[in-house]
Amino acid sequence: MDVVVGIGALGFVSVMVSLVAVAIASWRRTGPLRRQARGGSAGQMPPRPDRELEAKRSVRASWTTHLAWVGGGSVTLAGAGFLGQGRAVPGIAMVLGGAFVAVSGAVRRVTGIRIEPGAVVILRAMGPGARLRWDRIVGVRPPILPIGGWRIRAVGGSVILMPSDLLGCEGVLATTIVRAGLVPAARGWRDPASLRGR
Repeated sequence: MDVVVGIGALGFVSVMVSLVAVAIASWRRTGPLRRQARGGSAGQMPPRPDRELEAKRSVRASWTTHLAWVGGGSVTLAGAGFLGQGRAVPGIAMVLGGAFVAVSGAVRRVTGIRIEPGAVVILRAMGPGARLRWDRIVGVRPPILPIGGWRIRAVGGSVILMPSDLLGCEGVLATTIVRAGLVPAARGWRDPASLRGR
């Protein structure tokens, strides 16, 4: 059973290293947009929509969206190894927690992003995706840390896009900001009408 714990631990560590690498890559790619959200420099150009993304109208998410469920599966495997050693408390906790992450990571995984004339659509592996109309989007907030997600807030709900969801299609953020008519405000981008109401 030590081998099972070791394989699970190695898988988990590998996934964590990969997630950090993806987060750093996405952090670098979104740097100009994050700086603009903090106020940027006086002469800085506003974001431009991603014309290539708009021409395609749809982009598949990166393979890195699979990392969450693989990591959850690795924790489940290590937990099963602990159970085999008679270590019930950590084993049960790891099996239950890992299984939850593996299932939710597989089911709610972002598979693609589609730009429609009136909305951005976040596609999921299973179940309904999220369709956020441009005229209902009230904010886009960048993460504080590289491993955090971008929150797109709309009237009636919001979506968080993690670095693995955005890798290779970060342009959807600028497109969303421009199409929704948002402006820089404190820590993110907001609907100008909401700023006047403060």
